[in-house]
This record gives sequence, structure tokens and C-alpha cells, in this order.
Amino acid sequence: MKIGIVVITYNEERFIGMCLDSVLTAIQGFDATLVVVDSLSTDKTCLIAEQRNVPVYRIPDTALRCAALGRWIGAQKIGHCDYILFLDGDMTLHSQFLENAIAELENEPKAAGIVGINEYLYYKNDTIVKRRENYLGITDRRKAKHFGGALLVKKPVYDLVGGYDPCIFAEEETEFYSRIEGYGYCVLQIPELMVTHHTDWVPGFRKLLNLINPLNRRNYGVGQGFVRSIAKGNVRQYLQRQYDVLVNLIADLVSVSVCLTSGFSVSALRFLITVQVGELLFNYFAKGSFKWFVINKARYLHLLYGIAYYMTFQRVACKETLLSHDESYRT
Repeated sequence: MKIGIVVITYNEERFIGMCLDSVLTAIQGFDATLVVVDSLSTDKTCLIAEQRNVPVYRIPDTALRCAALGRWIGAQKIGHCDYILFLDGDMTLHSQFLENAIAELENEPKAAGIVGINEYLYYKNDTIVKRRENYLGITDRRKAKHFGGALLVKKPVYDLVGGYDPCIFAEEETEFYSRIEGYGYCVLQIPELMVTHHTDWVPGFRKLLNLINPLNRRNYGVGQGFVRSIAKGNVRQYLQRQYDVLVNLIADLVSVSVCLTSGFSVSALRFLITVQVGELLFNYFAKGSFKWFVINKARYLHLLYGIAYYMTFQRVACKETLLSHDESYRT
């Protein structure tokens, strides 16, 4: 049994050493290949990786660099293996997870991959200011609702479904999971510590602004994923995974249509207000916070911008990047 580990990075000099050291400890006794794929870091990230004799590949185009492309390149570079572990460069892997997770996967033929508990540590000036012990809220063994940057996946299933889509800037996990489900597989979750994620503390209001900013290309993922899911035939599964956006969009279209057709009568405006209150409550119970009422409004623009960006620029540029994919990525 062979394991490939893909670590993606961008300016991670603070944590990449910890990350790689934790992986190198965890894979002792395994037949494993470890690679780093870097998004043109301007700090010492690549140097730190090379000092540990870890091969580093670099995404050559700043316009297309993203997590999905990094993972896609890494999956090509690790060669033949039975499992792939994807990590971000600011994560540390807990040493017992691999052995236990692989045992779980070998007993579940319809499980494509597995995730565990993600612990988050938030930093201000290298000082931990907040800890979230279970970011994904995993308390039992069952089918995972979603997953983030840390994922252990069966390589044959990864290849079967097509892997991460390198043309999606963000929310690539949603589109990838929708294809996994389209092929009749799932991702398991187990209540065991998988990774600790080290990240900078961002104030809530600033984080909200980042999430609703229509000019932030990281928010284009919902539209890019929609276009790509149509092309790959998994649009139904993709929309099911984006149900919260869909519910809000349909409710708003219906309420606005009622107002327009009735000339904004008093009864129509009451209906509009009732629908908005209903959406507010829906977002709270579906996503756990009232802020998603605002975020999902902004995601209408993200959907349109993502579709337009992909259709006018990225479709050709991404194709050219993938066609040029060769050993020139190696630093």
C-alpha cells in the first residue's frame, strides 16, 4: 500500500516547517511520497520545504493560481499510489490519523475518502488568541456533509471521478464532492483528530466583507463550479450541495416577481417582508448564523461574476495551462 501526500502552499513560511515535520513523522512505516505545490510564494516557503528534501512544484501563472490547481498538479506528480492525503501548508497532521483512517476506508467500499476533526488555532502576532477544537463539528462516524482542505481519498476513486477541478478558484470541495456523489460514493467522517489548522485571526466584520466582496475572485467559485458541473454532468448534485443559495434565490425571485406584477401593492410588500424574514430564519437554521442572510444575497453576484469570468477568460487560459503541464513546474 502506497500513500501520496500533497501539501499546497502560498507564503506559509511560518507554518510549513511544522506541517512537513508532522507529515514526515506520521508517514514513518508507510510507503509514501510527499510533494509540495506552491502558488508562487514570495517568502521562504519553498526553501524550507527543500531543506527537508521535499520536492516542490510551482504554479507558473499568477492569474490561475488556486488551491484546486495546486492539488490537481500534486495528484499528477505523486505517481502511482493507493491513497492521496491533501493538506494545506498551515496544517499539522496528527500522527495516528492515517493508520486509523485507512482501516476505516478499507472496510467501506463505497467511501471515496475520509476526514476527521479539524482543530483551529487563531493567531495575532504569533500569539494564539482563539482555539476551536472541532471546526467541522464532527461528533460521530457517518457520511460527511462537507470537507475542507484536509482530505484522505482513495486514488482509484479520485481518478475515476476526475479529481479536483483546476479551473475553480474556491469552493472546489463542493464541486468535487458533487462528482463523488454522482458516482455513488461518499466521504466519511470519524471523530478522531486529523489536523490542527494554524491561521491568522480576522475580525468578524472584516471576514464578512471578504465573503461578500464581488471583486474578490475567491468568491467566483460558486459560479465557476456551476458552469463546470454542467459540463461534467453533475449539476444536480452540485445544486443540492448549494441548496442554501438556491432556496434564497428562488424565494427572492418569487417575491420580487409578485411585487412587480402587482405594482408594489401593500399586500405584495407584506409578502416580500414575510419572505425576507423567512429567509433570515432559514439561513440561521441551515448555516448556523444570521450573517448568511447577507452572504447569500451577495452570492447572486458571485454566481454571475464566476460564470462570466470563466466563460470570457478562464476557459481558454485554464486549458492552455493544463496543456503546458510538465516538469517545468518543478523548482
